[in-house]
Amino acid sequence: SLNPYMGSKLLGEQMCHQLHQSMNLSVLILRGFTFYGPAQKDNQLIPSIVESIKNHRPVIVKDPNPKRDYLHVADFVRLIDIIVRSDFSGYDIYNVGGSKAYKNIEVAQMANELTVEPVPINVEGTERRNDVTECYADIQKVSRYFQWQPEIDLTTGLKDCLSY
Repeated sequence: SLNPYMGSKLLGEQMCHQLHQSMNLSVLILRGFTFYGPAQKDNQLIPSIVESIKNHRPVIVKDPNPKRDYLHVADFVRLIDIIVRSDFSGYDIYNVGGSKAYKNIEVAQMANELTVEPVPINVEGTERRNDVTECYADIQKVSRYFQWQPEIDLTTGLKDCLSY
């Protein structure tokens, strides 16, 4: 079943397709998976973890089990640059991510292992209603059409965030 967030994304895609058909506009949709990077606001998992570690506070993981595919913002910007320079026309949708999913608890542990002074990791075990348990991007299509691959793995990206 769709949650409202997923439904709003599909509705946006349908509107873009209608614009393409009715006005003959070229439309390229990038379905970006979980973005992260330095100086990100801490209302999502990675910036929340980074902020806790930098302030020597325990990391709070509400639900340890959902798996997400993380993409460093620099890799996404590089893809946009490639697309802008391409001769794309028409209508298409591309999944964009790191193509590997990590559990929330794994991300917290990875970040904690990268610091000189590890902090406690507290797991609340609070599941989000209607949450998708595993989400990762199949990037074969975007890789094939634009010769793009993410270059920043999660460990390197976490180091980047922690050192910012």
